Amino acid sequence: MGHGDHWQAVEQDKDNFIDTMLPLICQEGRLVGENSFCHTLQEFDKKEGVVFGVQYPVIESPVSFLGLAVSDDRTGNRELWTAYPVCAEGPCTRLVVDEVKPWPNGIEGTVEAYMPEGDSICFFDPYFFLNKEKYQEWAELDIALSALAYIVEKVEPEEAETAENPPPGLHAEQVAGIAPAADSATVPSQPDPDDYPAQYFPRGENGDSADIEFIVEEAVPVACIGRLFWRMTGVIMRTDNALEMRIHVYASEQVLKGYVPQPGDDVLALAWVQGRLQGVA
Repeated sequence: MGHGDHWQAVEQDKDNFIDTMLPLICQEGRLVGENSFCHTLQEFDKKEGVVFGVQYPVIESPVSFLGLAVSDDRTGNRELWTAYPVCAEGPCTRLVVDEVKPWPNGIEGTVEAYMPEGDSICFFDPYFFLNKEKYQEWAELDIALSALAYIVEKVEPEEAETAENPPPGLHAEQVAGIAPAADSATVPSQPDPDDYPAQYFPRGENGDSADIEFIVEEAVPVACIGRLFWRMTGVIMRTDNALEMRIHVYASEQVLKGYVPQPGDDVLALAWVQGRLQGVA
């Protein structure tokens, strides 16, 4: 399926977890849409067809699971081609599409887009099978951004760093706190939000995974299929003209390893970045 690491971000024993979830998706999931597609996979003679998206659980959930099944026109049967976790909709950012990268199966893909006067971000749209026609080069679109964390680490402050010397990089050994130690004889000034860490570095073959660093603005515990996740919200990118890119990062208890996120924490995460058209699916 090509999403093993993504399943493992939810459950360490991914193989048994997938074996449990796939029947639930296929038998109890709800149809969220269908679309025509064509593919470039060599092992299939028929190069086009219809893809159906089936999502589980059927009720609104902060983390859900989407299966994509392809129909066989000759028999009417549907064959499950792929399935993966889906994060709930995140904060919306206005982005300009730079490049659309369909995967060979024709039903999945990533999109590279950028904030006006800002840097670009690459994301996987879980509903690419429905939205692919809407991603046109140079189109300005409202994209809701979220991410599923593989690794989360709190950055501990170091007394030697101050707000005038913000952290230079993403890695834990390079990162220091943003607040100076207060002098008892002075009143500390309010830190400039522009000094807060907001970092994004794409990773992985498809570019839709990333190292990100942000200050937790909000941390909310959420439940999905009997598992506890923490939803952390923060800014991962800023432009010179004060535009900000926010994201919801979902982390399972196994990923957090006992860490409980709190507002104000400086957090590093390796995460799978997802984006979806605002108001779609």
